[in-house]
Amino acid sequence: MVGSAQRRGRATSSVLVGSFVAALEGLWSHELLPRAGEPMRIVFAIEFFFPWQRGGAEVSTFELARGLVQHGATVSIVTPRLNGALPLPELPDGMRVVRFEVPVFKPRGAETPFYMFNHPLFFARFERAIRSEVLSVRARIVHAQNY
Repeated sequence: MVGSAQRRGRATSSVLVGSFVAALEGLWSHELLPRAGEPMRIVFAIEFFFPWQRGGAEVSTFELARGLVQHGATVSIVTPRLNGALPLPELPDGMRVVRFEVPVFKPRGAETPFYMFNHPLFFARFERAIRSEVLSVRARIVHAQNY
């Protein structure tokens, strides 16, 4: 029974990822391919990004993005805006960091907010932010961490 539930969970995740990929495929066209002399345009999508370092994914994303910028790529990072005090957008080390607003849910009587990354509204906003940035910079590659 547990194996069946795990397979159903993977199937649901696969459907969500598949529908997201299908939505992105509609964005690709010959116009998005870089022309000779144009930089490669890459969008990174990640749950946390500096200054909120949660683990290796954030460090590897930062280092990979910084290295790509040093080699001439145009890099954007799409991540939740967990602190309203941060500027919009940020430009550390030549990469563009786009933070989108996220819902914070704190049930009555709870000491800590609801884990927002499990909320469907979070994923809808994340998809909208990624799609917007892909179209804005005409990205050819979307690199996602933790999904």
